[in-house]
Amino acid sequence: MKMTKIISLFSCLILLAGLMVGCGGNPTSSSAPAGDSSSEVSSGVEDSSSSSSSSEVVVNALKTAFFEAHIASAELVEEYDGKTPTEGGVFLKVEISVTNTMEQDITMVDTDFQAEYGDGVGALPMESFNDEMAPIEYDLEPGEEATYTYVYEIAAGSEDISIVFIEAFDNGETGETYRFPVELD
Repeated sequence: MKMTKIISLFSCLILLAGLMVGCGGNPTSSSAPAGDSSSEVSSGVEDSSSSSSSSEVVVNALKTAFFEAHIASAELVEEYDGKTPTEGGVFLKVEISVTNTMEQDITMVDTDFQAEYGDGVGALPMESFNDEMAPIEYDLEPGEEATYTYVYEIAAGSEDISIVFIEAFDNGETGETYRFPVELD
């Protein structure tokens, strides 16, 4: 499992570098079969700050090529399960629900959803250390729903916080980039 985490992080860093050059996004990946990169947004508007060649969408709930997802709750906390952020930081605790809409199993990884705040600064979620947090990797059967907590360390006082998901297909193609604006509880 540790190797899977290392490979996922390395893949994310490579994708991040490419996207920062291309459109300034913050990447994630999802293990899913190659296919149509079209998607539906159930509550969203196109990000007017993105270039016309970018396929970036700001959403509250979304339907990707792989799943439907929404943020169930979000809050800033000074402590999480006995852990505290570094000086000048705060934890962003987000519950995300995901439902597999494909006709086959999909594999999710904890870095599929990343935080972005301020002027495009990104943060990976903390690695799972309790049962409520998203495991490093988990499978969803067709129609199955899972809700997990993702905890990110961000700078205290940060504004314009979003959760980012980028469709990535097994054939190397990149689909839509989604940004969930985080509304704190």
